[in-house]
Formats: sequence, C-alpha cells, structure tokens
Amino acid sequence: ASLVLAQHRFVSLSIAKSMRSAAVRVWRRWPQGFHLQCRSFSDVRVGVLKEAVGEQRVAMVPSVAEKLIKDGYAVEVEHGAGQAAGFSDASYTTAGCTVTGRGKVVENNELIFSVNPPPPSDLANMKGKTAISWVARRLPDAKETLEVAGASGVQLVDLTAVPRITIAQKLDVLSSQAKCAGHRAVLEAANVYGRFFAPEVTAAGKYPPTNTMILGVGVAGLAAIGTSKAMGSVVRAWDVRDVSDQVQSMGASWIKVDFEESGAGEGGYAKESSAEFQNAQKATFHKHLKECEIVISTAAIPGRTSPVLIEDYMVKDMKPGSVIVDLAAAGGGNCTSTKRDEVVVTENGVTIIGYTDLAGRMASQSSSMWA
Repeated sequence: ASLVLAQHRFVSLSIAKSMRSAAVRVWRRWPQGFHLQCRSFSDVRVGVLKEAVGEQRVAMVPSVAEKLIKDGYAVEVEHGAGQAAGFSDASYTTAGCTVTGRGKVVENNELIFSVNPPPPSDLANMKGKTAISWVARRLPDAKETLEVAGASGVQLVDLTAVPRITIAQKLDVLSSQAKCAGHRAVLEAANVYGRFFAPEVTAAGKYPPTNTMILGVGVAGLAAIGTSKAMGSVVRAWDVRDVSDQVQSMGASWIKVDFEESGAGEGGYAKESSAEFQNAQKATFHKHLKECEIVISTAAIPGRTSPVLIEDYMVKDMKPGSVIVDLAAAGGGNCTSTKRDEVVVTENGVTIIGYTDLAGRMASQSSSMWA
C-alpha cells in the first residue's frame, strides 16, 4: 500500500520518511524538461471502504494506518470497516484516522483502498480518483469492474499485478493471502476430520498419524506443509515444477511422477502440462490418494481454469472420513466434485471443501498482511 502511494505521486518514500516534513518533492515531466514541485502530504488523502457482506477482511489496519499518518497522509475509514476482522472504529480513531460514512469516504479522498473492487455504484461517484484493490484484471469476473471504471474515469490499481521481484515481495498480496489460505486449509480439514493428526499413544490404545497429500507447492502449498507437519501429520507433496528440495527441507516427502517434462512457467507460476504428462500424474495421484486421509489441493494457473488433478474415480477409492480442501475452487477446482463455496460429502464419506474465502476466515491476520 505504501509503495502504491509513492508511485501515485512519484514520491520516494525513503526520502519522505527521512524528511518528516510537511512537503514532498514530486517530479513532473513537462515539454520544457523536468521541474521540481512541492506538495503538502496532507493533500494526499486515503479512504478505506468497508467490504460487502461475506468478505471479512479490511484493506487497512490501525497499525499500518498509524505509520501512514506519521508520514503525513490523512486516512479516513468507513464506519465498521474493520469490525469483522477484529478492528473496532475506536482502534482506528486511536491511530489517528477519521471514521465516517461511506459517502464521505468516497467524496473526500483521492485514493480509495478496498480488498475487493468498489461496486459500480461507488465507481460512478469516483471520477478522477484512484481505486486500489484486488482487481484480478485477467479473470472474467473483472470485466464489469474494468468497463465501469473506464466509463466513470476511475484509475484502477490492481494489486495482483505487483511484480514478483525481491524489492516488491512484501507488497505481493497474492503471496500473503495464499500463505493465510494454505494455513487455514489445514485447519478446516482438521476441523472436519474425525481423528488425531499426530500419532498418539494412550491408555485406550495407539493411534497412527494422519497422512496428508499436498498438490501444488507454491506459497499456499508450502504453508499447508508447514502447518500439517506442525500438527504431527506425515506429509507428501507434489508440484508440476521440481521443487523437491523445498519439500524435503520442510520434512515432507516428494511425490515423483514418472514422466519427464518441465512445468516451470513465467513469473514463478506453473505452466499448463501436456496431455501425456497429465495422464501419468493422475495414475500417480490415484495411488497416493488411496493412502492419504487429508488432501490440500492448491494448483492454479492465473487467468485460466484450474487444472483437474483429482477425478471422481480417485475419490471413490479414498478412505471413508477423508477430507479434500480445494483451494483452486475459484477457478473450477482441482477436483471434479468440488463445488465453489460449498462442502460436499460423497457416497463413500469423503468431504470436499470448496471455500474461496479461506484467507478471509482468518481475517485479522490476512488483513494485517494485506495492509
């Protein structure tokens, strides 16, 4: 968020923070060349909107707002914006924010922060302003937002477009929210699964550990491995890219598909696999699914339908009581039986969770990382 503010006014935050003054140097290019112009920090006003029902996160938390205010920015927050994430209006006021109604937030501020893009009714009143949110411009759901924003003269900043480079890593909302989603996925599975995760020796007998299978070892998959191991499960993992060293360094075993093909794509993401490789991997998955009680599936390709990795015949051979948490449900799911935002229980007793709000289910943490 701080970098977006800097880019919006072409401000060097490192200089601005050292100055701690009422003015900021802004470079603007004119036909005659470069000119130095001063602008008051207090002129840059940030508004934070309350999310629609169903979204528990908030785009700004009091601790981060306080830092921006110390740098001279003015921050206005809509009434109740952080309530679902555990941040009261009073906590924002204590941090130095102004808490007011939605209409005033949109009217008074030139930068509008939200997790999801503002609805068309708000965009229509934001001419000349900048809306900063998770636009996901490459997905079909973003089409209406892009059209309305363009027609209304609103500049959109898509936080999912932050480059995946070291200097911008802390600003990567895709990674921060995936970290939360991967962690929460394991907790959701544990909540449904009716047995111990860790091995137990009790007066009533010995109980073996849970076997967990992670499909897709990106940020969410690595988080799922870490949480599963911490809970005592025996973990195995697979990815279309060869990241066996990362998996093994976390104490999990690597699932090897007996087929040679590179799955590395641009920007650190996986690319789409060939039909031959997909057939080989499904045979491998079928074998491992028979042995595992917990499956966390995270394989997704930005802007495309999620690849199908788990088919109905594989689910039918899983143990009764097993749980699949499909983090790719928003793109159709990695499992053919996944239903978006629903929990499905198959005839043989396998629970398939298709929640798309896993990061939002731990809203305090995910909001803090977002901000």
